[in-house]
Amino acid sequence: QVDGSGLSSANKISCAAVVGLLERFEEPLVPAMAVAGVSGTLADDFVGQAVAGRLAAKTGTLSGVKGLAGYLPIEGDRPVVFSLLMTGAGSEAPNRFVPIWNALARAMNRAGSAPSPAELAP
Repeated sequence: QVDGSGLSSANKISCAAVVGLLERFEEPLVPAMAVAGVSGTLADDFVGQAVAGRLAAKTGTLSGVKGLAGYLPIEGDRPVVFSLLMTGAGSEAPNRFVPIWNALARAMNRAGSAPSPAELAP
């Protein structure tokens, strides 16, 4: 952290740090987040996809930065907690981040369809 405003381009945070915060503050954060295909900054994202209405996340955009971090509930388990921070020229352009967000959503959604350890046991 270079300054307290959070606006300096020299400020950096890792995805692991964001996930740690999300895990620690899940209860108050989830209700305050946008919902995929439904509300806030995600109202127009993930429409018609399996995660629509389920994925709750915070988006972030600066010149050369695009972020998505939040939760995806999966059946029978704790939600998938995730953070994706993209940097570099043009990262905030929809043609750059939308395909990556969609691939991430599909991959996380498959986590709910994997067999549990109990189902794999003899």
